[in-house]
Amino acid sequence: MTCQEVGQGEPCGSHGTCNTTIGICICKDGWSQNLEWNYGIEADALETSQCYFNETIVRAIYVCLFVFCVAHTVMFFRKVRSKRQFYKRLIFLVVAVCIIILSLLRIVDPVSGFGESYGYSLLYCVSIMLILYIGYDYLITYLNYVESKFQYMQSFRGSVSRKVFAVITVVGMLFLVVTSSLVLTDKLTNKSKGILVQATLSYWAVFYAYQTVFLFASLTEMINDMDTFLSLKSKAVLTVQTDHDKAYEKGVRKNLPKVKRTRIRFVVLGVLLLSVILIPVVLPDRILYFTYVGPIVLIIHYMYSFVHLVSKTLSKRKKTHGTANSTTNETTTRHIHDAVDVSLTQPNTLDI
Repeated sequence: MTCQEVGQGEPCGSHGTCNTTIGICICKDGWSQNLEWNYGIEADALETSQCYFNETIVRAIYVCLFVFCVAHTVMFFRKVRSKRQFYKRLIFLVVAVCIIILSLLRIVDPVSGFGESYGYSLLYCVSIMLILYIGYDYLITYLNYVESKFQYMQSFRGSVSRKVFAVITVVGMLFLVVTSSLVLTDKLTNKSKGILVQATLSYWAVFYAYQTVFLFASLTEMINDMDTFLSLKSKAVLTVQTDHDKAYEKGVRKNLPKVKRTRIRFVVLGVLLLSVILIPVVLPDRILYFTYVGPIVLIIHYMYSFVHLVSKTLSKRKKTHGTANSTTNETTTRHIHDAVDVSLTQPNTLDI
């Protein structure tokens, strides 16, 4: 046997040395070989592969994922006030439960990862599939919401680009089902599984590239329509007369910057995800580090969402406190509450 070489790097990686006499890798303390995402080698030649696996680091990563997932889920569901709200958020709870359980599995047994543990692999694939669906549903719902709030906007509901987006999302989910099923079988060699995983990642790279372009183009057209509306208004082509029209124009002016910021956020997120997926596609040997990159991406997601929820909660409390301080008597307070109650029953202006 000979030690496995990776690209232009040294055999056995940066955490091991090759014993050329017997052709195996001697790993440094704390580091070892593992079959998770290690499709460049067969199980009987594992000792010749890279020393990339560290149980302590893997366990620490999944502890962080568990903590942030639980914290985010608690914050996300703490304000549920009705069955309808709960059912609308049920799919998020299913994803959270899957991630919490798979995190616990890796904390207890960090060595048994994707492709090695049936329980972990199943939960991992179900989570990714549901996240793909949630992402698609959220993005389309957001575009429909913006479109419905702006009456002068062109309709994108039946556009070819949206139908293509739906099709490639479904195909991506089916790809994931087939890949996960074959990766867990013993009928394929490890290298054959690697080819299948590479094909799936290549498809996902195309998917995220299309998603990024689709969102950028859709939001850009919406922004252009809003800019055109405000431009025509400033030139008195569209005359605002009623209070409703004035409120509508105010809503457009207020929320146009928000839509622009959302466009930037979506594009940055799409580019980051595309970069993460492209690395192992372009450099197949680097797929080993999905052991760390996969859960870290989820940690970043839950950490960002948790911070966002906390900041929104604090902001609302601050506004409520400021409103309370500004009231001078009980009658004024009651009038304010009445106004809020009425506003909740009326169609809102463009508020994204």
